[in-house]
Amino acid sequence: MTRFAAAHSCFAAVMSLLSALVTVACGDETGPDYFPLEEGWRWQYDVVLDTKSTGRTHQKYFVLNFPRHKVGERETTPRLFHDGTVYFVAESETGVERLAARKPGDGMRRQEPPRIILKYPVTPGTTWSQEEDTLLLNTRTLFNAPMATAIPIRMEYVIETAEDVVRVPAGVFRHCVKVSGKGGTSVVDRFSDATIFISVETATWFVPGTGLVKSQRTEHSSNQRIEPGTFTQVLSALSRG
Repeated sequence: MTRFAAAHSCFAAVMSLLSALVTVACGDETGPDYFPLEEGWRWQYDVVLDTKSTGRTHQKYFVLNFPRHKVGERETTPRLFHDGTVYFVAESETGVERLAARKPGDGMRRQEPPRIILKYPVTPGTTWSQEEDTLLLNTRTLFNAPMATAIPIRMEYVIETAEDVVRVPAGVFRHCVKVSGKGGTSVVDRFSDATIFISVETATWFVPGTGLVKSQRTEHSSNQRIEPGTFTQVLSALSRG
């Protein structure tokens, strides 16, 4: 079972407390409003995960902003996710970054360098790159059991447009920023010595005054030993403080 497939069951009770969203339209605001960090904001997402081992599953995810907390010398917003993980996010003049994470039963772990979520300026043509891990791949073991596989990969991101229109359960959003990402790498199968090529493609949409409204991720493999996966999440509800 992948980390995504296991996440929902632990927080079903919390999800029932989130309220429905009145349909929202976007303004022309810019800057930090593309990723609100104010305390009390809550987002709910409908998620579809599709892998060979699990098939297509439908889940509910949520994100909740907590009061500010210092990580080193920087002020951050702790953001609680559906699986109990807390990510510590900060804004600077260069963009929005994830500085640290704390998983259930574990201490805080700093991310060095910080993981870029959205780089400034929020204009078409802005680019960045960073090292990440795959999230959706499963490797078939010798006993044919699927095992979640995190493979390091360098991702290249670009802001394609700031004028997209996105339709999700929470409403129709205009003036949306679309960020596209691509990455590729290769690994050697330790059993057959075959080279397996891995590719990742992402698309993410941010809305001024709302934040993340939609994201898609596809991970491919050139060999059936490593199974591909797709992930889509769309905003279904939002509560502002």
